Amino acid sequence: MMDLSREYWTRVFEPSLKFWESGMTPNPDVWCHKEVKFGVLLDRLVPGLLNTPWLAPGHYANKDWKYDNGVPRPRLLRPRDVTKDQTYYLSSVPERSLFRALFPLGSITKTEVRELAVKWNLPTAARQESMGIMGEKRKFHDLISQYIPPKPGPIIDLETGLQVGEHAGLWNFTIGQGAKVKGLKERTFVVRKDIPKNIIYVVPGTGYMHNP
Repeated sequence: MMDLSREYWTRVFEPSLKFWESGMTPNPDVWCHKEVKFGVLLDRLVPGLLNTPWLAPGHYANKDWKYDNGVPRPRLLRPRDVTKDQTYYLSSVPERSLFRALFPLGSITKTEVRELAVKWNLPTAARQESMGIMGEKRKFHDLISQYIPPKPGPIIDLETGLQVGEHAGLWNFTIGQGAKVKGLKERTFVVRKDIPKNIIYVVPGTGYMHNP
């Protein structure tokens, strides 16, 4: 067992907090894979008999090799089970780390994995998938509000220019996501964040195409 909680805090969570507090949207999942799972962890693995430690995570992804002037280079590929494709989270993993990665689940489906876990009576057979930052079960707002104080601002309908609500902080919203605005019956979506003015812009419905 290797405790990398401090590395996660300093390399992933603290930088993410700075982004959220500034009104931008970071991607801690991608950073975690690059900095911790395929960064610090690989660097700390003790060399084996062949002097090259390998990492076999439980990601749904595949890998093959492409030769560049006779030199093998790893390529990240989608898994057989495209509904569980996790290559996005691995997209920033450096080549030197991908070189030492193995993906045993790349050729089987999630359903088949569950069946094998049941067959072998593994304790993870019925375990739910972990979601959220740091595997937290708390809602995003409840977690982040422990570290970032509220910064209220207006929510404005981009089409009418009218204020339709108030937000507690830009970090609660991501462009493209649905926005629950108290008092509005129609569903709205975030289309713009004015960071200097601390304004969230939304539009109703699902057919709006936004060009920044």
